[in-house]
Amino acid sequence: MKREFTLDIDGQQVTVAAERDGDTIRVSREDAAFTVRILAESVPGVQSGARQPTGSGAPQASAPISRAPARKPTPASKPAAPVAGDSGTVTSPMTGVIDQVLVQEGAAVTEGQTIIVLEAMKMYIDVMAPAAGTVASVSVRPGDSVQEGQTLLSIDVTGGAG
Repeated sequence: MKREFTLDIDGQQVTVAAERDGDTIRVSREDAAFTVRILAESVPGVQSGARQPTGSGAPQASAPISRAPARKPTPASKPAAPVAGDSGTVTSPMTGVIDQVLVQEGAAVTEGQTIIVLEAMKMYIDVMAPAAGTVASVSVRPGDSVQEGQTLLSIDVTGGAG
């Protein structure tokens, strides 16, 4: 989705167009175009990581972006891990739109594995598996709007004693 931003850069007002494609953002204005590659992305309080490219297209130009060192995110309140043999419900941490569903029913997942990518407030948030197990059901598809606390999928927890 193409977006337009008006920025204040060192006291000068600049309007740019930006379009995200996976881990690449193409930024352009009347006199220049840049392609920026995202190395890492985080939202304070939510675990997230670098995006993998999802689209195609050759970059127009490349420009390094300097930014302050990433601050370690504050851990979000972690849902209680389900007990072995139980079904663990994974819910949306906030209102947004499903960008990617990275697993399907029957898939084996590990604790902490990214299973869904949620777009909220112009950011991409990785939703992680709370425990190892097998995906029992998936309740959402890419493009679906979800509310905070809405069920995204459920995991049948494997192994261990409860």
